[in-house]
Amino acid sequence: MVHQNIGIRFKGIAVMIDDGCRGREADTYILMTKLAHIPAAIHIFGDTEQGLPVHISSIDKSFNEFVNRSQKSLMKRLLQQGFPNITLLRQYRMHYKLLAFPKKRFYNDELFSVGSANVYIKPKVADCLKEILELEKPDTEYIRLLYVKVANAKLRYTSSPPSRVNLETLEWVLGAVRKLNSVFGKDTQAKVLMITPYHRQATEYRKAMYDERRRDNERVGIIDYAQFASVCTVEEARGYEAEIVILGLVDVRADRVDDFSGMADEDKAYLAVARATKVLWIIGGRFEGYSARLRELRHAVLEYKRMICRTGSCIPVKAPRPTRPIPHDLATPGELREANLVDRLRDTRRRVRLR
Repeated sequence: MVHQNIGIRFKGIAVMIDDGCRGREADTYILMTKLAHIPAAIHIFGDTEQGLPVHISSIDKSFNEFVNRSQKSLMKRLLQQGFPNITLLRQYRMHYKLLAFPKKRFYNDELFSVGSANVYIKPKVADCLKEILELEKPDTEYIRLLYVKVANAKLRYTSSPPSRVNLETLEWVLGAVRKLNSVFGKDTQAKVLMITPYHRQATEYRKAMYDERRRDNERVGIIDYAQFASVCTVEEARGYEAEIVILGLVDVRADRVDDFSGMADEDKAYLAVARATKVLWIIGGRFEGYSARLRELRHAVLEYKRMICRTGSCIPVKAPRPTRPIPHDLATPGELREANLVDRLRDTRRRVRLR
């Protein structure tokens, strides 16, 4: 590529930057400006849909006059400025069924999959996925892309910092991950990825998995983190991928943009739905958008959900009751009173045993 662009007899340094269009584009600038010699060629590999810059200077007017940089990814800006580019249209990562929506929505139907990307789900893993969904004998391809609708799930809010949590969704996802861990074992962290739009939900995922592992390994005293599924927010998902991705929406309604603010942005939606290579399950509430205006219905996450449900791949499940104590900042007054009664009863029983 270097020889093709600047000649076979060139002299000097050629810099190649992989994932140069990810959010921390400041890393790209640092690499280019810290070299002792001016490079003869710079080749940046990246994706126009990979995400917006997140370094502070791009949005601080007092520091950087080019404030509009924060509205477009680095690759999009370079293309608009007329830099020479080569578009790679083959993708080797995602199964064609998972690629269908991102391909149409974000890439104008230009991408196509090579044969090696269309891998099958191993029978043991497929059986585990069917067991999680309590399905009899569906086609294995049916379980590859699903929307799991958790009925009567409750959305909870935190104020400091502002975030959202859905404990019923969390409970269902953890039950699924528990069964997948029995199949993958120490490969769970590499094979299973949980994505959520909200930081507090990600924190609750990590706490729950840690507490469960600590109980299971109390005698040994060693916690094997490879047994944990990977957890990240949508913003942190850049560069991640896994065979099985469970995207927990947390939100239960979609009538207004505020109802699903964590996934309303197109770049976030792309990041979330393009991380899975074999299986993608989206977990959420009703999320119908019955009262939404046409503008809301055009958002990527809502359009994807409707597309999945139109193909009959929407599975309703009953909201499981949270098995872990509800954090005080998330509990309702009634739940707090119930928790206090349980604590008093437990203390009374403890005192009776001591006597």
